[in-house]
Amino acid sequence: MRKEKNPARMTKDIKIRGLEIEVIDRIEKMAGKKGTSREEYLRQHLRTMAVLGEVREMEERYARLVELVCKSIQDTNVVLERILTKLEDT
Repeated sequence: MRKEKNPARMTKDIKIRGLEIEVIDRIEKMAGKKGTSREEYLRQHLRTMAVLGEVREMEERYARLVELVCKSIQDTNVVLERILTKLEDT
């Protein structure tokens, strides 16, 4: 069922059945420590989970880019050392 709070942002409800009471109690305690309701606490965590895959993918691309840059710097250093050696020999 869709609820319309903001016309530009549609929402849906999620209902979780069969969750252990101990788990619910722990979630309520964690939410209380954050000063928020259980519902808002879970909403924030679900939003985080929804983008986590994208963040990991971005981190992997960034790591590959850093590796490429480091390799380029190393290659450039080798070339510069050769040039320096030739200049010193002349």
